[in-house]
Amino acid sequence: MVPGYCQAYGDKTVLGGIGLLIPEESVFALLGPKGAGKSP
Repeated sequence: MVPGYCQAYGDKTVLGGIGLLIPEESVFALLGPKGAGKSP
């Protein structure tokens, strides 16, 4: 569980307070181009 995740670049918030729940024994991947902000 990732509760209330936020991501900002400078003073620009690009994700504000999203939550993520991944069920046990499931496969999950976060896909996107380089520089898309996939890692905090």
